[in-house]
Formats: sequence, C-alpha cells, structure tokens
Amino acid sequence: MRFAIVRNDAVGIAVAGIAAALVYAAYCQLHGLLDSEAIPMGVSLGWGVSVGLPSGLFGWLIWRERALLAAFVDRGPMHRMSISIGIFLTTLIIGSMFHVVAPGGDYRADFAAQILARMFDLLPVAVAVAALITTLLLRVRAKGDDNVTEPVSDIRWMTFPEAPRLKLRVDDICTIRSAANYCEVHTADRVHLVRAPLKLMAERLAPRGFVRVHRTAVVNLARLQSVTMASSGRTSVVHLDNGDHIKIGAAFADALDDLLVQKKS
Repeated sequence: MRFAIVRNDAVGIAVAGIAAALVYAAYCQLHGLLDSEAIPMGVSLGWGVSVGLPSGLFGWLIWRERALLAAFVDRGPMHRMSISIGIFLTTLIIGSMFHVVAPGGDYRADFAAQILARMFDLLPVAVAVAALITTLLLRVRAKGDDNVTEPVSDIRWMTFPEAPRLKLRVDDICTIRSAANYCEVHTADRVHLVRAPLKLMAERLAPRGFVRVHRTAVVNLARLQSVTMASSGRTSVVHLDNGDHIKIGAAFADALDDLLVQKKS
C-alpha cells in the first residue's frame, strides 16, 4: 500500500500529532496515579510529544487511506483481524521505541529490554487504538455504501469517499480507467486519481449513465460520439467526444448493445 503526504495534509497531521501527544501525556499521568508514583507534568508532556507525534502521523496515514482499508476490513472476519493486529502491533512498536528515546529515557542501556518493558506498559493503549480504528473503518465502509446513490439535488455532481476534496460534474467525466490500485477519472482537461477499484466505480456511476465497456474502462454514454462495428455486427470500438477510442471487451459487448438500443428508443 502506498502512503503519500501532500502539502494540504499539514494541518491534519499537526492536529493528529497534537491530539495523540495529549492522549499519551494523559495516559502517562494516569499510569503514575495507578502506581502511586507521581509523574511531573513536564515529563508526561515530553514523553507525550515524543511518542504522540509519530503515532499521530501513523493515525493520519490510516485515515487518509480509510476507504481502501474499510473495504478490506469489510471482506470478513479474517481481513478484519489482520487489520486490527497490524494496527495493534504498529502502535505498540512505535510507542515503545519512542518511549525509550523520550526525554528522561536511557536508550543506550539495554535497548531491547526497555522496548519489551515499554510494550507491556502500552498494551492497553495499543488494544484500545486497534479496536477504535477497526470500528471506525467499519463505519466508514457502511457510510460509503450509502453514498453510492446521492440525493436527487446533487445528481449533477459526483463525489468520491476515497477523495473527499474531489467533486466533479457528471457531464464533465469522459472515462474512468483502471490504473493498478487506483482509477483514473478522465475529464476534458485533466485526470484525477481515486484510490478505488474500477468495479466499485462502475457500480456507483451506472445510475448516472455510465457503462463498463472493458475490464479496464468505464465510459460516459453522454459523451459517446460514434460506434465502430466489427464485421460480425458486434460493437468493437467506441469513440468519445474528447477523442478517446476504447475497444469493447467481449464480456461487456451485450450490455453496451442493450443500452445503446434503449438510448435510441
């Protein structure tokens, strides 16, 4: 999975880091109270910043890819468990490593033993974080399914749960093409990347007059200019008004022919 950070994410990263730092500082204070050993607030804040900033960055990256991870979690208990375990271990390792190098720690003295000791201290935090994120991912997935069909008032516009900042006029979209783990949404003047499978995009756009014509392409019938027929009489290539020419896959020819007949009638 590829995680990418862009300039516009700076605010989100800062908020996530500060929030995580405060949570860890509060946990440090609570840990001291339970052990009947008062911990100076300065020490708690220093530890919270050292541990919370990298943990916050990890949390923000998870949130950036929430739609893809939510779809993975939604596949079943085994996928859900693998995501939860991965988040649990990552939180535990990040927290333990930065705990040792936090102010007041001595990372030069038996580093491995300190890591193991800190892992034991951070077990409740790691369990809580993994459970919380997994629950949120399940809620994101359910909400995303509700967004497949939008209110009639927004029918002219298309939004994408995987790319919250992206909003396009349906009429401006020419084609959607598969590109590894992404889809390329082609408009007349540019290409937008959305991290979603083409099958999901085809299902979302079907009510808007889009049809899948190939295993790697979905087209907007409103942008259809002409159709080239093969000698057998079956559809072979569609030509769009933006100059695209897309070959029709055999598995999708019948569905396209039916839609073209309905359009004519």
